[in-house]
Amino acid sequence: GILKASDVLVLPSLHEAFGLVLLEAMASGTAVIGTNAGGVPDIIQDGVNGLLVPPGSSEALADAIETLLREPDKKRALEQAALARVREKFTARKMAEETMRVYQITNFSSLSFPHTPSLCPTPPSSSGSAARGNG
Repeated sequence: GILKASDVLVLPSLHEAFGLVLLEAMASGTAVIGTNAGGVPDIIQDGVNGLLVPPGSSEALADAIETLLREPDKKRALEQAALARVREKFTARKMAEETMRVYQITNFSSLSFPHTPSLCPTPPSSSGSAARGNG
């Protein structure tokens, strides 16, 4: 695909909630550069599996791109580490396990929510047994 044929994927966001495209590029073996914003640092470990640059710094971004294009051994090492990180931390199974862990920690079953009549009206009952589902 396009990502595998690319030399590098650059995500120059000023604000980024997560950066799924980074994971897609990393999984395809493409080097990644992202800004140190939002959830991007949760994906890219600077100098380990990609490069992080300050948001809004076109000079730092250009330097990072130039570094990867001029240093193929460094680029290859980042790509290999990125692929290993995706396989270790961002598989569907791992993400599902982490989501379940959050649910267990927060113990959502113990939460109670107030009844809001305007949003959850109780249907009128014509007979007691029908309203209870017994009829």
